Amino acid sequence: MAVTAASVLLLTACEPDGSSDAAGGATAAATTAPTGAPQPTGTAAASPSAKPSAAKSTAGDAPGRECTTPKPAAGHKIAYPVRQPSKDSLYWKDTRFVCDAAGGHYEPTGAEQHPLVFSVDATGELVAPGGRKQKVEYLGQLWQHIGDCLAGGDKQHPCSPYPAYDVTLDAQGQIAAISEIPHA
Repeated sequence: MAVTAASVLLLTACEPDGSSDAAGGATAAATTAPTGAPQPTGTAAASPSAKPSAAKSTAGDAPGRECTTPKPAAGHKIAYPVRQPSKDSLYWKDTRFVCDAAGGHYEPTGAEQHPLVFSVDATGELVAPGGRKQKVEYLGQLWQHIGDCLAGGDKQHPCSPYPAYDVTLDAQGQIAAISEIPHA
């Protein structure tokens, strides 16, 4: 037991940036004590913003898996639809990234936001069977998919348990492209 505790202390004494993390050491000790062999938790986050999420879901992560909050590219938003789009608007909430056994997913947070308007030449992508992206022929397909998934299922395309979308905004703040984010 003393060897295990010393190994855990040695392995968790420093974060990748060289700083000490006492809370991370306690998490690692609790995780490794039952097995008798130290295992990396994957929660030694590179940035402080990822620590609460990663520490919250350590138990489900595969050993050595890292989970950091992705940062959307400039001009992008991660939107969580709250009802089927109508005419030209996406009704949505902001999101937060949560680590899980599959790497992480987006969950809705806060109140419903002001609707985002689709530009006349907006494009869309859905997740097809097998996880590959598939362009929609027209936006009505994407709108219907969002509504069907919020209602419980879509016979044409699989529904993610966390239906978040990467939304690209044009210079006028309208949706230029929208892409379903896959999650297993």
